[in-house]
Order: sequence, then C-alpha cells, then structure tokens
Amino acid sequence: DAAISPSSSSSLPSLQDAESIPPQQVSTTSESPSSTDNDNQRKLRLVVLDCYDLSLLQRQDSTTSTTPTTKTSPKHTAAIKLLATHNTNYPENPNSPEGLPENKKRYVAFNGGMDTPQLEWLRQTLQSAREAKETVILASHQPLLPAS
Repeated sequence: DAAISPSSSSSLPSLQDAESIPPQQVSTTSESPSSTDNDNQRKLRLVVLDCYDLSLLQRQDSTTSTTPTTKTSPKHTAAIKLLATHNTNYPENPNSPEGLPENKKRYVAFNGGMDTPQLEWLRQTLQSAREAKETVILASHQPLLPAS
C-alpha cells in the first residue's frame, strides 16, 4: 500500500512550462500494515526530470516567427549551441547521428537535455534524499545515461 502526495501542490506543472519539476514523495512500508515500528518503513522519493528542458522542440525561434517582436527563447538558443558544438551534421541534417562517436549520438534535434538550474535542483534533491535516508527513483522520458 503506497501513499503518494505531491510535495507542493495537488497538480503537477506542465513539462513544457516547468523549469524543474518538484519531486513526488512516495512512502511504503516493508512490513505488514499493522507494523508500527518506524525502522521497518522504507522511504522512497520519486524524482521526475524534464529531459526536454533544453530542446528545439516547442521552443520559439525568431527566424521562423511571423511576429517581428518575438525574441528567440534562451532555451532554444542553448539547444542550437549544443547541437552546433556536438553534431557535425547540424544544421543540414540535425536529426542524424551518422558519423558521430557513440557518446555524441544523443546530440540530435529530436532529443533534449537538462539545463544547469534543473541539474542543480537535482543535486540538492538527491542530497536531501541522502540526508533523509530515502531511496530515490529517477524517472525521465529519455535514458539518463548516454550509453543506455
């Protein structure tokens, strides 16, 4: 029997709008429900990451905008810089990993990544979980390790 309660509100923010997503607290007992000994409880923390935080997807590009006052999204600019730095196929074929070393094949336009504020939030969240002796489950739409 698990109880799930959001850490800040009853509804989760949209992945597109969230700079970082607050973790969900999941607590479950490792013994029978009648057990009252706190040492028998196993604490879990579910952390959901926005792996499209840095992405060309759903980001405004002023060069394709019909509104002259629209500015390029800083996230869009950062995603372009990452692609230009790590994918030699960009901009001609930004979705192609062809010719890239294994550890660079993740740098394609349909992929995403996490920006510094989210990574710092993750470090703080993991430290907090360590101090609380919680087991952490990381969830993400994409593999978290490049070799996955």
